[in-house]
Amino acid sequence: MISIIIPAYNEEKALEYTLPKNIEAIKNADAEIIVVDNNSTDKTSDIAKAHHDVDVVTESKKGTSAARQAGYKAAKGDILVFVDADTYITSEWIEKLQSIFTKNPKIVAISGGLFFYDCPEWYRFLYKIVWYILFCAYKIRIVKPFVLGTSFAVRKETLDSMNGFNIELTFYGDDTDIGLRANEFGKVVFTPRITCSTSARRYRQQGLFKTLGAYFINHFSVYWRGRPFHEDSQDYR
Repeated sequence: MISIIIPAYNEEKALEYTLPKNIEAIKNADAEIIVVDNNSTDKTSDIAKAHHDVDVVTESKKGTSAARQAGYKAAKGDILVFVDADTYITSEWIEKLQSIFTKNPKIVAISGGLFFYDCPEWYRFLYKIVWYILFCAYKIRIVKPFVLGTSFAVRKETLDSMNGFNIELTFYGDDTDIGLRANEFGKVVFTPRITCSTSARRYRQQGLFKTLGAYFINHFSVYWRGRPFHEDSQDYR
């Protein structure tokens, strides 16, 4: 069984678009969807509850890791998939994920690339170049094991062994922390075989290179210092 867990803080606009697509993605799978309302002040919870096949849990401690931890605790699946509220996956994504996990029992966590659904084509092309460089850097171990926070999957038994997420990490560095700790229990895979669709809102509003730079700085900061360089982050809606 697969559990799709969606952390959401004031994500009413995003969920109206992405949640129906994520529900469609699992219609032929043994799966559940959990939306974690991360202390929202808008209609996030109402939008999620309007779908009878979506479970809603509440986490008052703000931060992606705390929200993911709440989803992990509520999940019934053997494979836990974490998807940002402005992101959606497809049935093909699910099928490929299941195939990889089934054929490779040593793999404990998987993430892949992303595709922006709300930006100009030139922006997508530029990011593809950046993503290709990142993938190559991962393959030759310039960057350490990590998962892409936009969408990733972890075996539940691995999360049990990890004691779940580090809830003190509110945003930056959480994906590196997850990858490094999961890597102690098996193989963490970053693959182009699975690609999600997500919003470019952070990259547009904060700037592509500023955003990527912050991700890289915090990746290495968590690896070398055990904590992110940036303790705070701004929400973009």
